[in-house]
Amino acid sequence: MGSSVSTINNGLTMELARPVKSAHTDTLNAKNEYIRNTLAPLEREASEEAKLAANESLSHQGKAQAIKTFATRETVPALAWIRKEIERLAAKDQRYRTQFFTIDSGLKDPTERLLTYTYLWSKFDSLDQKSRVTQFVHAANHDQLTVLGAMLGHPLEPMVNEEVKERVLTERAKRLTPRDYDNFEQNHILLEFLTMVREWVARWLFNEIHVDISVLRTNFGDEIAKMFEHQTTGIPVEA
Repeated sequence: MGSSVSTINNGLTMELARPVKSAHTDTLNAKNEYIRNTLAPLEREASEEAKLAANESLSHQGKAQAIKTFATRETVPALAWIRKEIERLAAKDQRYRTQFFTIDSGLKDPTERLLTYTYLWSKFDSLDQKSRVTQFVHAANHDQLTVLGAMLGHPLEPMVNEEVKERVLTERAKRLTPRDYDNFEQNHILLEFLTMVREWVARWLFNEIHVDISVLRTNFGDEIAKMFEHQTTGIPVEA
C-alpha cells in the first residue's frame, strides 16, 4: 500500500523542477502553487497509509477499508479546490475563445444582414474550397467582418472547416490583440496541467482506493464521475 500515491507524489515533485518553455514566470509560479496544494493532502494520505500498513491488528481488508475511509473523509475534500479552479480557468478559456473565434459582422438590423449575407453567399457559393479558404484568409487579414460573418454563417454549413477557421482567426487574434492571446495561452497551460492532475489523482482514488463515484462527483465534478461510470458499466454516459 502507498505505492500509487507515492508515484503521484514523486511525479508532482519532479514537475516542480521541470521547465516549460512557453510559460511565463507568473504561470510557472501558479503551476507550482497548484502542485504544492495537491501534494499536501497526498503526503498526509501517504503517511496515513504507512501507519495503517504497520498496524498488525488490522486485517488486509480492514486496512483497505481504513484507507478508503481516510481518503473519503480527508484526502478527497482537501482536493476539491481543483474542481473549482478548473472551472475558473475553463470559464476564462471560453471567454477568450468567444472573443477570438466569434465574429460580429456589425450588421445589427436582421433584414440588412440577411440581404448582405445573401449577396455574399451568391458570390462565394461558386468558389471551390481552396478559393473559399483564400477568400476567408483575405477577409481576416483585412478585418472584413461582414465577409467573415457571411462565410461562417452560411445556412447550410460554414464555408470553411473548423480547422481553417481556428487557424486563421488565431492569427488574426495574435495580430489584433497580442496581449489577450498571450494571456489565453498562459491560462490554457494551467488549465491543461490541472485537468491532467485531477484525472491522475481521481484514477488512483477510484481504481486503487475504491472511493465511491458519488464522492468523486461531489468533489471532482460530473466529468470525472461519468468517466468512471463508463469504465464500470461500459455504457457511454451522456454529457
